[in-house]
Amino acid sequence: MRPTLFTLVSLVFVGFFARLIPHPFNFTPIVGMTLLAGIYARPRWVAIAVPFAAMFVSDLVLNNTVYASFYEGFQVFGSWGVYVALGLCALLPLAANVGRQAGWTKLLSAGVGGSLLFFLVTNAAVWATSGIYPLNAAGLAASLAAGLPFFPATLASTLLFGGIGVWVMRGYSFRGAGDTTLALSHRQA
Repeated sequence: MRPTLFTLVSLVFVGFFARLIPHPFNFTPIVGMTLLAGIYARPRWVAIAVPFAAMFVSDLVLNNTVYASFYEGFQVFGSWGVYVALGLCALLPLAANVGRQAGWTKLLSAGVGGSLLFFLVTNAAVWATSGIYPLNAAGLAASLAAGLPFFPATLASTLLFGGIGVWVMRGYSFRGAGDTTLALSHRQA
């Protein structure tokens, strides 16, 4: 049995609910989910759709309920969501080169590298577009320094949730199915 639409929808709901329940800042499965989708999802557009769907739906709920006092009117996608989206997009080429049968060392390297890449892209995007920091090397350094306290949680959650996700995906093959590709149909991807 190959993971199908049910698995994809389950990943979206896990990402959605993990952002809604109380949690330490940046300790969510979104980065790990993105790496997991990049490794296993076929066709490739699904690798983009899974984390973005989780981000979009949770931002829609959070920005219009919990954080509604920070916005005027109905919010579809918060401004910080754009920075996160950029970071998630940067992860997909890394994840696509890992391979479904990669060893745990390569997966660990992808998790650490993915967390670092996400940190760099999101904080550089804040530096470049927010107007909070001067657009020079000192401003970039200040933006990166301001993001450092959040990095350990990003790294820990990526390794934890990504590791659990790989274990679950490989659990499918332990039950007899050799193909662990997330697919929308039973056709060969």
